[in-house]
Amino acid sequence: MSIRISRFRIDMGANPIKNLGQGTSTTDATRRDEVVLLTGDQTVAGVKTFSSSPIFPSGTINAGDNILLNPEFNVGATANLPLYWGLMGTPTLALAADTLFPALSGNQVTITSAGAGQEGILILNGTTNWLKVKPSTIYTFSIDYKCTAGDTLEVAIRSYNGAAAGSWHVGYAQLTSTTAIRYSVTFTTDADATNLQIQLGAKADGDIVIVSHPKLEEGSFATPFRPSFSELSSGQTDKTRQFNLLPAGAVIPATSGCGLTQTNGTNKSYWTLDFDTAADEYCFFHFTVPDQYDGGNVKFDIWCKSTATSGNVAFIITTADVLDSATYDASLATSIAFSAKTVDGSAGDAFVASATADPGWTAGRLAAMRLRRDTANDNAAADINVLMIEVEYEVT
Repeated sequence: MSIRISRFRIDMGANPIKNLGQGTSTTDATRRDEVVLLTGDQTVAGVKTFSSSPIFPSGTINAGDNILLNPEFNVGATANLPLYWGLMGTPTLALAADTLFPALSGNQVTITSAGAGQEGILILNGTTNWLKVKPSTIYTFSIDYKCTAGDTLEVAIRSYNGAAAGSWHVGYAQLTSTTAIRYSVTFTTDADATNLQIQLGAKADGDIVIVSHPKLEEGSFATPFRPSFSELSSGQTDKTRQFNLLPAGAVIPATSGCGLTQTNGTNKSYWTLDFDTAADEYCFFHFTVPDQYDGGNVKFDIWCKSTATSGNVAFIITTADVLDSATYDASLATSIAFSAKTVDGSAGDAFVASATADPGWTAGRLAAMRLRRDTANDNAAADINVLMIEVEYEVT
């Protein structure tokens, strides 16, 4: 790809470029500062006008979209382990608010190798890997990191075709900076690649490294990390779309179904989905994926209330869509775990549990979604009453 600029001008001010004439060498030490050289590094001041449009080198321009789910390193079902990442070995992990580049928000993961080395976190390869990639395609991976003095962060990236291992594109890059910096690497996936494995680990036993703000983007240039739209302080943008799922539209299964209650309050009447404290209970929603949905992350906000005044509540959503002429009662392949949400301190007050992830939907298809209270990671000692689920996504 080439980029042509129609006009480009450099003004040299009081020191215009001189016409050296034929036979004058641009390598003459006394004249190098008076010409624009064809090769090498050089700083050119002012404005220059070209008689024809300059041509820039070929390259793959990035859209800047982060392919990785949960780039903010929000915690999943396992303590201190980011959602959508797995363990590599038996490291000690500590997840906390980012200190490397805190203006970008999100969390950092401190990895301590507690065994034989090469321990940390990874995106698991295989047929169920969520990190799908295109074959023979250029990608750029970036990560913020910092090492304890004398310690090493290892980064490894490998193509897979299903569960079959392919080429190592990054074979354990050794990173040792003791100040917070951003590392980037560009590679091309294998001709038969379908998914990608990424490893972030501490090299030797006892090594301590910190990582944050991972980004994988299609193209050959590393663009800056940007918080996902769910984290932007400005909230919704003009590209934000949403729809709501209401209790009255839920399907309650005959086995392990949650309650469905109409409440006639002093000022309003409303429905709630009521989830017990002791047992996992479910409900289902069915809807058409909006035509404007372009794929990628969706933010789920579950509006709730409870008589509990302390403790945490957690939910899990499982979902899938179906093609025309496909079996509708198929398994729900995508699971989205919510981080534990502390209930409001006053009984009956509303609060919101949120999660952002890629549900794997395709626009225009019929989708099913199951909601359950995750009692294994929930310690609120009362029913949780769900008022509404707000589903928010962005369009390009």
